[in-house]
Amino acid sequence: MRTLALWCACLLLALPCVVSPARAADSFDRCTRFMGDPTVGVAAGEYVCLAQDIVQPPDNPDTGRKYVVVIMHSGGTLDCLGHSLTVHWQLAINSTDPDVTVRNCTLRSTSISTGLLLTGDRAVVEDNVIEDFAGTAMQVSGVGSVVRRNTVRHIGGSAPIGIVARKDVDVVGNFIHDLHATGTAGTAKGIDAGGNNGGLVAGNRIRDVSGSGTGNSVGIATTGSTRNLIRDNRVVGDGSANSYGVWCTSTLARVRDNVLMGVATGLQWCGDAGGNDITH
Repeated sequence: MRTLALWCACLLLALPCVVSPARAADSFDRCTRFMGDPTVGVAAGEYVCLAQDIVQPPDNPDTGRKYVVVIMHSGGTLDCLGHSLTVHWQLAINSTDPDVTVRNCTLRSTSISTGLLLTGDRAVVEDNVIEDFAGTAMQVSGVGSVVRRNTVRHIGGSAPIGIVARKDVDVVGNFIHDLHATGTAGTAKGIDAGGNNGGLVAGNRIRDVSGSGTGNSVGIATTGSTRNLIRDNRVVGDGSANSYGVWCTSTLARVRDNVLMGVATGLQWCGDAGGNDITH
């Protein structure tokens, strides 16, 4: 009945609702509220859903109001149900609280640097598409957090990064491609897991990541991290002299069973645990 009622509401409001039976059973019945004004944010414990795409106006209507599109609070969930948030200034999603979840969202912008920034512990970021940002697509920096099954693409700027993970974050099963730095010495990184002590980086697919000028092209960077595991990733480099598959600063970062192709240096200062397939 809940699903039928939602279908009727969508038809009456002429909203572009596309609902699969599986998604209806899994997500719609959890929704405590459907988001209208994104500046309201997600309150503690809420499960907020999107019923349509939301586009932020290109010009700030109030230059004194520097809000992000969605501010999330402890235990809150934002489920976009496959819909998109398009932003033109500030962040798309931000939270400093623990136990927040962002899923099934498409975040895009061509004029700001970061799409998603979560610094609270135990965050979950899953099944999202983040594209067209000019800097860092997403940063998750809370102990016990997980970033999984996301697609990150079309990221530019002077130092583009697909995913930044800090403080014991697992980065699993993501697809990252089309990151191109600008300028004379721009470094591009698919995943930056620096300072991610104890974290896991596994099963990610990274390709078409290119630095500019004298800058580096890095599939996975774990600078400053110890006792983390990088395994079963697939990195296709740009073949440049400054291309790296995995860049570490400690042999305590263990690297195993990765396929690293088109890179001048497969493993830089890492602990090689075996099974890595490296070709230029």
